[in-house]
Amino acid sequence: MKRILPWVMSVLLAFTCLNISPSSAAADNLVVNGSFEEPVLNGDYGTVDFQPSFKGWDLSKGYLMEIDRETREDLIPYLPPESVIPKAKDGKQYVQLDSIQQVTQIYQDITTEAGQTYELTFSFSPRPYVSDNKLNVKWGDTEIVKLEASGEGLSQSNWQDYSYGVQADSSTTRLSFDNIGEFPDSKGSYVDAIGLEPLVCKLGDEKCQIIITPDEKFLLPVTIPIPEDSGTLPLDLMLTQDVTGSYRDDLPVLRALIPDLVEELRALQPDTTFGLATFQDNNPGEYVYRTELPLTTDSAAFEAAVDKLTANGGCDYPESSLTALMQVAVRAESELNFRQNTRRVAIVSTDATYKKAGDPPGGTPNNGDAVLDPGEDFPSVPQVKQAINEANVVPIFLATTNVVSTYNDLVSQLGVGAVVELEADSSNLIEALKEALEVINQNLTIVAVNDDYGYVESIEPDRFEDVAPGSEVTTNITFKYSGLGTGDEVTIRALGIGDLVVDVQVSL
Repeated sequence: MKRILPWVMSVLLAFTCLNISPSSAAADNLVVNGSFEEPVLNGDYGTVDFQPSFKGWDLSKGYLMEIDRETREDLIPYLPPESVIPKAKDGKQYVQLDSIQQVTQIYQDITTEAGQTYELTFSFSPRPYVSDNKLNVKWGDTEIVKLEASGEGLSQSNWQDYSYGVQADSSTTRLSFDNIGEFPDSKGSYVDAIGLEPLVCKLGDEKCQIIITPDEKFLLPVTIPIPEDSGTLPLDLMLTQDVTGSYRDDLPVLRALIPDLVEELRALQPDTTFGLATFQDNNPGEYVYRTELPLTTDSAAFEAAVDKLTANGGCDYPESSLTALMQVAVRAESELNFRQNTRRVAIVSTDATYKKAGDPPGGTPNNGDAVLDPGEDFPSVPQVKQAINEANVVPIFLATTNVVSTYNDLVSQLGVGAVVELEADSSNLIEALKEALEVINQNLTIVAVNDDYGYVESIEPDRFEDVAPGSEVTTNITFKYSGLGTGDEVTIRALGIGDLVVDVQVSL
């Protein structure tokens, strides 16, 4: 998804994760006294202390540092109207910049590891009733962010959480906060809950933001939780059935199995939808793809759609299974009703190999859309790979013994999916499908999609095999400026499991 930013902060690296935990006092926090709870101030009515330094923190601009303690909750009703009644973000105390009518800059020198990336978190609030509130944050010599907020109309603090990925280039890095540029009137900005920990982002976080420079790479570790079993996630299952003449004898078996298939999969995952598509070939009187039934919770409609199937055609051996898979992917949301946050599966059931770009009779190059143009060639394997990655559809090939090796090779080329051997009469359909669902639950592929400017340089590793259900794996995504654009939203996708949207901004 291309996006041009009108303005970018001049920072080296920044990372923002929404849904930030409010507490920065975690055991791994490298910031000393990040919530300013030491020394403990005595008093019940908004106690204030001024010192040239506090535990962990020193002063580089201004006369003194100021730590404030919030007013005891049960005493607030007794305060006069228009009183300033701020609450700390974490604990009971916070720092106020602009001490004694002087702009203030506080800092801490933190032990770091050169080349290591960290997640810097903090909370910022304007002072109530004060319109001019500024906060400038620096990591070493790099300006991370400049923030402004108004406290007009507020009687209490209004904390906003921020998180940035920063990279150390030495064994000690200075972290500083100041309100330079704010009018010095002893009514300064509030800062609290400062934390610094090694940076890891988790699949399922709402969003993250990184800011990169043209000459620096940014390594983003991403942790991926593996579902407990194949029934953990809601399931959208699109049966994509070969209905050429060789399947004429299988259809009665298929019809008889469908009620049990629905029952057993719903026992595994009650929130399962079913849909049906069919394919033959591009010979006269045949078709390469047809949607018979979009995904639905109505099992009776699914059974009825299967009951109506007929088989014919397929004069030459390879069929249009690859085209059908791509059509399921490109129609996933517009026509087939695949849902968000589900495991999306296309089951391709066939006894024949597939036709691909360049196979007879040829034609105009396939343009990868949902329109089946007359004379259009079959898609290429890379086209189908891109389509299923973008649609987050995982293919399962239920293939008869004569073509199992062909589809194993196709899965290797696609980088995702499973192949299970199907009996000649399809009688083991249910067992084969359940086996395949377990296979894809234990084999994970990570891809980058919507990376229009090519900011993702590498994903290492991009595939995990035989992962333990309920475990976690971590992959490292390396971002590098490609020379194009000034920003893009890139999706890091664990196929069949979920996404992480990375908002990439470039500081030029």
